[in-house]
Amino acid sequence: MSTQAYHAEAQKTAKEVWDAPPNLPATYLSQKAASFEFDEKMHASLIDQADARGAQRLKRAAQPHSCGFITAVPSDEDGKDALLKPRQFQIAIAYRLGIHVVDKEISCPSCKQTIDKFGDHATCCTKNGDIIIRHNGMRDLIGDIANAGMLSPVLEKKGILGHHWSTSWRCYN
Repeated sequence: MSTQAYHAEAQKTAKEVWDAPPNLPATYLSQKAASFEFDEKMHASLIDQADARGAQRLKRAAQPHSCGFITAVPSDEDGKDALLKPRQFQIAIAYRLGIHVVDKEISCPSCKQTIDKFGDHATCCTKNGDIIIRHNGMRDLIGDIANAGMLSPVLEKKGILGHHWSTSWRCYN
């Protein structure tokens, strides 16, 4: 915290007005604002120094609610699928930190493409990866909520996209 911020915050806390020391500028940033400004500059610097993958990871991590899974209180109120098992949590944290999630590159058991050490393929595999799992989990959760509200939802059929995903296969009528 800067000297002017200490001075101004102390005045607010004491609910008093003091003469400012002669070397202090008239304006200041609050601790919160100064800290946020520093964090923004540090984040931009890290992005500038990172490779393309690392820069993208840092940008994703700064998005609103991107760390919600870290601070969420475990609860099975929305079903068992809403809970992260310890190993899933460890992998999610490793992925977020940009460290290896597997020891060596392996072939995806669903589509046979390569899963690199960082596990990026799992977030985009359209055969059985996170995209499908998240989608199906949300579909089932919303269906359960609608059933509890006696709305008689009709869920899309499982496997509607077949073996290979293509936007032209889905009927939006």
